[in-house]
Amino acid sequence: MRVIKALARWAIVGCWMWTLDGALACSVPVFRYALERWQPSPYRVVVFHRGPLSATGQRLAASLATNMPPANVTVEFVDVSSPVPPELETCWKQHERSALPLITVHYPIGSAARGETFAGPLDEATVRRVRESPARREIARRILRGDCAVWVLLESGVRSVDDATARRIEARLRHLENVLTLPKVAAEDLAQGLLSVPESQLKVAFSLVRVSRQDPAEQVLVRMLRGSEDDLHEERQPMAFPVFGRGRALFALVGDGIGEEMIDEACSFVIGPCSCVVKEENPGLDLLFAEDWDGGIGSPQVQPHATPELTGLTAAPVLTNSPAGATLGIGTNRAEAWGASPRDGATTNRSAGAAVRPAPALVRGLLLWTLVVLAGVGLASLFLARQRH
Repeated sequence: MRVIKALARWAIVGCWMWTLDGALACSVPVFRYALERWQPSPYRVVVFHRGPLSATGQRLAASLATNMPPANVTVEFVDVSSPVPPELETCWKQHERSALPLITVHYPIGSAARGETFAGPLDEATVRRVRESPARREIARRILRGDCAVWVLLESGVRSVDDATARRIEARLRHLENVLTLPKVAAEDLAQGLLSVPESQLKVAFSLVRVSRQDPAEQVLVRMLRGSEDDLHEERQPMAFPVFGRGRALFALVGDGIGEEMIDEACSFVIGPCSCVVKEENPGLDLLFAEDWDGGIGSPQVQPHATPELTGLTAAPVLTNSPAGATLGIGTNRAEAWGASPRDGATTNRSAGAAVRPAPALVRGLLLWTLVVLAGVGLASLFLARQRH
């Protein structure tokens, strides 16, 4: 069933990209466009405390968002000696017996993954663990050196199975490096400044990073990945996640689904020409990284473009439940922040207050995409019905 699910997802992605081709597409490869222009969405860190927070606690909490290099997080303080905001009551009830102060980390607003992904005491070790880890630093280093995608293998814990899976992935990646070719960047896209480096510096390159589920230093990364889809927490098999851009992970490949066809689909997607629609309309989930992405790629000057980007808020103001109140970022309020992002009609650009209306070709593409989804659901239901009989 997992293999069928993965096949259906990548078939939908392939059809979706095809319908957009010629409507909004540019010739810059997805991985490079994402690295230069897709700001990672912020993870929400809630600091639960009782009474005034000590100066040390305030410093530690603030360092989550303000230490260098910057991390894609926002921080909210909640004093539980006062009424807890309604949208945080469920979260607080799960931790009300825990020692305070406590931090909980939540997936970005509007992402496919929802809810809490990690919790721990507010101390130096936890803050450091939330912000970064050896695997995340290595992933960022490889992306900035030019890898199109870094494959993260979340190991099962069975050495023979994990080694065999790693060999299978690496063998296929080496093959794809020899047979895949990058799209030619069009002269008009170069003139618009859509590529900040010489085209000759782009290359087809992939690599693999192995992560143990039992590694204490990697627990935040492990939980982010396992919570990226509803049914991954129960999986005991190896999982593979291609990560590209500024730390964006695509769909999980699990167990037998980590095959040549699925690897080929993912790698072809990240090296293909970019659809140039807003980041949130592309497949994947932003991971939490503390990385100076702009500095790592030379701080490219972003030029005006026909399809403005929906940017994440890397250093939004701190939100508190103090009488004075506050807001989370520009153009959002507390209720909106904990709800779903608007998806109907136009896509809201919160940083500028503007809206991007879909082009007619894009609307046609999305309608076709919807039909493909419905067809996929129907086929999957038919397959399951036959299996039962």
